Amino acid sequence: MLKSKVLRILLAAVLAVAVWTAVLSFLFPRGGEVLASEISSGGRPGGNGGNGRPGGYGNYSRAESSAEETVTDSEVQVHVGDYIETVSAGSVTLVAAREEKQIFDLGVAHFDTLLVGEGDYVEEGQPIFTYTVEYSEASLEQARRELERTREAYETGIASREEEIAKAKEDRRKTLNKYDDQIALYRIEQLELALAEFKSRQEQTIADLEEKFNEMEEQYAGTTFCAGMAGFIQLEGLQYLKKGDRIEQKSLTIADPTSYLLAFSSPRDFRYGMKVEIEYGLRNQRVTLEGVIIASDDLLEAYDLKLSTAVNYKSSDIFLIKVSGVNMAEDYDTVRVMVNATARGESKHLKDVLLIGRKAVTLENGANYVMLYENGAVRKQMIQTGNGISQVIWVVNGLQTDSVIHTK
Repeated sequence: MLKSKVLRILLAAVLAVAVWTAVLSFLFPRGGEVLASEISSGGRPGGNGGNGRPGGYGNYSRAESSAEETVTDSEVQVHVGDYIETVSAGSVTLVAAREEKQIFDLGVAHFDTLLVGEGDYVEEGQPIFTYTVEYSEASLEQARRELERTREAYETGIASREEEIAKAKEDRRKTLNKYDDQIALYRIEQLELALAEFKSRQEQTIADLEEKFNEMEEQYAGTTFCAGMAGFIQLEGLQYLKKGDRIEQKSLTIADPTSYLLAFSSPRDFRYGMKVEIEYGLRNQRVTLEGVIIASDDLLEAYDLKLSTAVNYKSSDIFLIKVSGVNMAEDYDTVRVMVNATARGESKHLKDVLLIGRKAVTLENGANYVMLYENGAVRKQMIQTGNGISQVIWVVNGLQTDSVIHTK
């Protein structure tokens, strides 16, 4: 009898403990555990008087661990990366595909055989027609001298520009702070871009003169006239000549399927050498082409371009863009129409600089500030930033790579 009563008491006690444990588990997901640090501090870590960060600045909170601190949603970690600004043109108009008027001075030449048809696609160097010609040493010598003068001007121009770049690099080594260093670096990049632009223009001119000279040498030998570039050919009357006829015309035209004259609605920030993306087509059938601006404004004159179709545009609005990825069999017809086109490109690209989100920065009395967490406290820190319009700011002075910024 006594044993039964004891067993009933024990069972009741076990049941009571189980029920109490379940209640605690429900009310306190941490299993009913009470941290000693909470009891001694009068609250959980991070509260007033606790062992977290000061609780007096807004609703500051941060996850903590025994190993290392991690950045929360209310904080921003300064990081090193590439600073990129982009520009866009909401409206792009196709003026024309690049057309090269291939000039030939054959002297007194007589037609022999036509090797292509009107509108055919030809590769660079592909034979177009054969002919015979009467020799003219004076014309050949004149072309040779013009080529030599242009080469000399090219070498002189490169030397002077490289000297300017070297001086800019020397000036950069004398800068006293990071801001001046970044500005000096940007100037060097602009000078290097100007050098590349000069090389492109002059090399194109030299290439045209070399092509003319080589053609004259071959033509005077009575051989074959070849295409100077790849594209679709317009024979301009050659197809009607018979063998032995004197060749009166002086040119033919080749349309380049990968280069286009485009007029931009917002041309100011686009420039030579800029990589661009051209997007065109109907809403659900947009096509994107990647390309690079290879000529603009006065540089267009360095190319043999047929600009008569561009009379309704200012020269500063027009860019010659070399695109990649055009499938001759499938894409060329749609590219030549290019409806609803837009463009975007990178206007500035600085590598390995300190970056921070624009929302973390406040402007007060003409100066930029952030709320910097340092040594267990939050304080206002003035920073120096580079000029920019993107959502990521380039930080020149005032922060380190491991700085943590409070944002709430």
